[in-house]
Amino acid sequence: MALGLIVDREQTEAILKAGSYAAPFAVFAAGLLLSLVQRHIVSEYFFCNIMHLAHWIWDGARGRQNDPSSMTGRMRVLGVPFGRRRIAYTAIRRRFIGDEKLRELLNVVHSEIGALYFTVAMLLVGAIVSAQKSNDCAWFVIFAIAVFTMSVGIDIRQHTEEARILRAKHTDDDVRGFLKGEGFIA
Repeated sequence: MALGLIVDREQTEAILKAGSYAAPFAVFAAGLLLSLVQRHIVSEYFFCNIMHLAHWIWDGARGRQNDPSSMTGRMRVLGVPFGRRRIAYTAIRRRFIGDEKLRELLNVVHSEIGALYFTVAMLLVGAIVSAQKSNDCAWFVIFAIAVFTMSVGIDIRQHTEEARILRAKHTDDDVRGFLKGEGFIA
């Protein structure tokens, strides 16, 4: 399906005619490429920033700019520069979540949220292709907006809970010491 959204019908048919051995590999390769681009480019530089902006707005609406609901917001309060906050947050997760089962659970939830963002990206690709072929992309856009809104809400809840777990066990001084030791802050 993802392959069909990106290439035209003739190319898709040619891949499928390649045979029962080659076609699955071509589809797998296309899906892997799309997944990697989405995870390391689209999600990292677009969806994650939107989610962190949503956290910032949420915190501001509740008057909690200096007591943020997310770990990246906490990184801001602790003085980590803008471009390094997600890296610092990831390092803190690895260092301070000692319970292996909890860390695995958090990783699964992050993956599920990533799958939702991937769905949004594919719906937007579908909207572009549909608009080019038939000028009828409304349902793709409607579903993309609905899934995106749901994804941001789930993501905010997940990061808020993760921040609560980490703050319950580690003081700002613990985290600040770690960040200094790792070179994230001076």
